[in-house]
Amino acid sequence: VLRNSQQIFDFQEPGEYTIEGNLFQVSEHEVDDIEEIEASMPDPAESAVRALLKGHHENGTIDVDELRFALELVESGQGHLFRDWGSPSDDVGPKSKMLKQLAALDANYPGGLLKYIRNARTLLKASKE
Repeated sequence: VLRNSQQIFDFQEPGEYTIEGNLFQVSEHEVDDIEEIEASMPDPAESAVRALLKGHHENGTIDVDELRFALELVESGQGHLFRDWGSPSDDVGPKSKMLKQLAALDANYPGGLLKYIRNARTLLKASKE
């Protein structure tokens, strides 16, 4: 991805590109590198959810195992589950109930929720091809 003050150029395919009189050659390897870099960039919303969950742990709202499980879900793209939790001092009842439900789902799906998420993504991708 090349940015200037007026445009963003997203090189999705290898080849030669002329931009403002400058020739750029983009190899297939560089396209893969760009995709890998973009995939590894932290999502600010996920960073906020991680901090929120760590605050709940520090406050004693969730234990270390619940924190670890919740962070694994966030890493798997499920941070939206925790975004509305609010501060650690907010009512812990619904949070505890939700974590127990997630743990029960995790225990009852062969391979756990993370495996379920991976399978769902694989099937969704296959259905688009």
